[in-house]
Amino acid sequence: MAKNPGGRPRDARTVDDQPTSVDRIFGALTSTAGVTVLVLLTLVGVFLLLRSRLALGEMGTRFFSVTEWSPNHEPPEFGVAGLVTGTVLVALVAFTLAVPFGVCTALFITDFAPAGVRRWLTALVDLLAAIPSLLYGIWGSFVLGPQLIPVADWLTRHLDWIPIFRVGDEASMSGSIFIAGVVVSLMVLPIIASVTREVFAQTPEARSFGYQPGRRPPRRRRLWRSAARAGAWCATWCSPTAGPASSAAPCSAWAAPSARRSRCP
Repeated sequence: MAKNPGGRPRDARTVDDQPTSVDRIFGALTSTAGVTVLVLLTLVGVFLLLRSRLALGEMGTRFFSVTEWSPNHEPPEFGVAGLVTGTVLVALVAFTLAVPFGVCTALFITDFAPAGVRRWLTALVDLLAAIPSLLYGIWGSFVLGPQLIPVADWLTRHLDWIPIFRVGDEASMSGSIFIAGVVVSLMVLPIIASVTREVFAQTPEARSFGYQPGRRPPRRRRLWRSAARAGAWCATWCSPTAGPASSAAPCSAWAAPSARRSRCP
C-alpha cells in the first residue's frame, strides 16, 4: 500500500468513470460498424463458395493444388495453386522491402531528426500516406516497372535458382515477382511509416531516451521490443488494406495506447 510522506498509509482512491451518453452512442456505433463488417465478410465468403461450387465439383480438392488454368481443355485442368503461390511471394518481397524502410523512417523522424526537419518530414509522410495506394500501384506499373526491367533481367539470369526471381523462358521481365513485389512495397510503405511514426511519438520513452549529442542510447533495443512492437506489427498488417491515411487511423489509435502503457524493463 502506498504511504504518505509522514509514513501513514494512504487511503485507496476509487475511480468511478461512468460513460456519458455520447460515449455510449459512440460505442454502439463502432460496435455496429464492426459487426456489419464481419457480416459482410461472411456474406462475401458464402457468395464465393456458392459461385465456386461448379469448379469445386469438377476438380475436387485438386482445385487447390493445380497450377494450370485451362478450363476449355478436355478434360478441364485448372486450379488456384499458382495464383496463391504468386500472391504469397509478391507479399513476401513487398514486406521485406517496405517494413525495414518504413520502421527506420519512423524512427529517424521521431528520435533523430531535428525539430524543424521533423515537422516537415511528418507532414510529408502523412501526405504520402493520404494518397490512395492504387495510385502508387499505377505509377509503379507504368513508370517504375520498365526502369526495373534491367535489374530484374540481371537477377533472373544470375539468381534464377531463387523462386522469386524465376520466370519462364519467354516471359516478360515486367511480369516478374520481383518487380511486382517492389511495386506493392511502394503501395504499403507510406502507411507503415506513418502509423509506426505515430506509435513512436506516443511512446513516453521515445522522448526520454531519444538521441542526444554525446550520449549513447543504450535502451533503444529494449524500447523497441517493449513499447513499439505492437504498433509496428499493427502498421504492417493494416497497410495492405489501408488506402488513405484515414483507413489506418483506427490502427494507430489501437496501437498508441499499448505503446503508452509499455515501459522499458
